[in-house]
Amino acid sequence: MPDIKNVLFPVDFSLHCRGVAPFVRALTEHFRSQLTLLHGIAVPPEYYVTYGVNVSAALRAELRASATASLQKFAEQEFGSERVQKVVEEGDAAEVITSYAAQREIDLIMMPTHGFGPLRRFLLGSVAAKVLHDAQCPVWTSVHTDAPIGLPRACRTILCALDSGADDYLVKPFAVPELLARLRAVLRRAAGFATSIWDIGEVRIDTEQRRVWYRGEAVELTPREYQVLIELAQRAGRWVPREQLLDRVYRNGEPTTMNALEVQVYGLRRKLGQAAIQTIRGVGYMLVNGSNAA
Repeated sequence: MPDIKNVLFPVDFSLHCRGVAPFVRALTEHFRSQLTLLHGIAVPPEYYVTYGVNVSAALRAELRASATASLQKFAEQEFGSERVQKVVEEGDAAEVITSYAAQREIDLIMMPTHGFGPLRRFLLGSVAAKVLHDAQCPVWTSVHTDAPIGLPRACRTILCALDSGADDYLVKPFAVPELLARLRAVLRRAAGFATSIWDIGEVRIDTEQRRVWYRGEAVELTPREYQVLIELAQRAGRWVPREQLLDRVYRNGEPTTMNALEVQVYGLRRKLGQAAIQTIRGVGYMLVNGSNAA
């Protein structure tokens, strides 16, 4: 199954954001993910009127210090002693979220969203809608609406979420195992696979059973070889930089070197065929998907 190594949780300090925190905690604990709490500072319009376009450095420092303190308190209250990264950035909330996710190779954004109520007509301009549209990775959202007219609440809520661009929706309360199963399905679709069986060239991978075949014959991989293969398979036919591969396979501060990665690639080639993985020396690796075979 695809790993969720890096999770981004945008924080706006609202009650709804706090309500979503337990689901974020459950998911990151299950996948042993690195969690990042991100808060975007939007300078109030009145400051531009008073100070002009160039907001004073002192004011910006004051806003950042306040936001940093609030984020630290939020992390302590909702996530306790867990290892959590805390980031404060300036700018439009949606742009801050999507840019950070793209730059830091985030695997999943867990987006707290709010009830639309009388503001339902402004849905397309919401932060959640912008993130759903622009993010390059899967986005988990929690959407709520006011009491329905003519439709059951659950149905109206689901329609609202899916029309916003969501890939799937769960009505609360729900079981964490169901959430995890749906996330695995979304991650498969994001990687271009509709099922847990991935056929890439002469290689077949069952991500549910963590089994691999080459030319129809079962292949035994070490846990680390399997991790490297999954990372390459998710980007089959595209070059994966060595540094990126190293960062995603060796997590949580594990000491490693480029030589260690080369050993895993050597093992994969020995078991899956020399032509299965191509190399650009000093750049990265690519799992051949058939269309780009030499």
